[in-house]
Amino acid sequence: MLKLLRPGVLAALFVVSMMQSSARADDRINAIMAWCQAETNPPSNELDKVQKAPDGNLRGFRPGSVLYAEALKAAKAGGHDNELQAVRWILLCVAHDSGSYDHVANNNSAVIEYLRQH
Repeated sequence: MLKLLRPGVLAALFVVSMMQSSARADDRINAIMAWCQAETNPPSNELDKVQKAPDGNLRGFRPGSVLYAEALKAAKAGGHDNELQAVRWILLCVAHDSGSYDHVANNNSAVIEYLRQH
């Protein structure tokens, strides 16, 4: 079947496939960020409470919404160091979920873009 398709068609299919993959990644970032922003309960896992936050203190009983607010503030401050700090706040928010943690770690630019737009 591939022989029947012209190279231009294959390239177009590849671009559409990549765009769909990117959209799924953005949807997942949107979901992760919305969860962090809405989470008002402190972490129930003791290991989450003792993780070091970007501000140098332990996370303690700070809920995801507080961590999200810190990430938002850091991202809006601009600069490479602040952007890294913003991502670290979100990583702390999702530390309990390895899939979300990995997705945030692998999509830093999407996280920063999201925070700048909100």
